[in-house]
Amino acid sequence: MPRTPWARRTVPAPATDVMGAELVVHDALDGAIGLALAPLSSHVTEVRDEFLATTTHDVLQPMTGIKVGIQTARRELAGPSREIAKVDRLLNRAESEVDRLTALVTSLANASRITLGTISSWKLNP
Repeated sequence: MPRTPWARRTVPAPATDVMGAELVVHDALDGAIGLALAPLSSHVTEVRDEFLATTTHDVLQPMTGIKVGIQTARRELAGPSREIAKVDRLLNRAESEVDRLTALVTSLANASRITLGTISSWKLNP
């Protein structure tokens, strides 16, 4: 039977075997990568959760100090003795806690910018 230019050509069997083998190898590699990444993903999740718990604690601690200082200062001002020096100490401590909280949040923001690659090197050393 003569072949015409528009006749369909068939791919020889060895070439299809190679393509099939390549697909099997790619599937196996994808599976292996998935298995290898599962523990890493789990570890990243654990580290993230620990970081969030620590950060939450570190942020709430100065906020608690600020609230206690303000409440104590109010009680002192409402009381009969009204020791202004004690109120001044309480307000100074609250201000110090605000400064501590500001430094912590600034550090977190800088860490976030570094992670995202948006911070300039000059901002790291003020």
